[in-house]
Amino acid sequence: MHLSKELKVSYNNLLDWRHVLQEVAFGNRDRSKLPDDAVESDEVFINAGEKGIEHPLPEDPPRVRANKKKAWGHLQTTAHPSRG
Repeated sequence: MHLSKELKVSYNNLLDWRHVLQEVAFGNRDRSKLPDDAVESDEVFINAGEKGIEHPLPEDPPRVRANKKKAWGHLQTTAHPSRG
């Protein structure tokens, strides 16, 4: 939704274009055999630009409402229970 707002096009129009692009990419993929037995791949974030649900109260940002509990501290200066 956020990307369609950013581009000022309808969500359905953007989705249709996404499907067309995927179809063209699939149809033109390289069909040659890979030289290795194993391959690696990275993630693809299809919904780029989306940052989640907008907070309803801008004057009350999440960092203000966050948990106020003190953390253990710095790893080198705090004795963790498992370290004795």
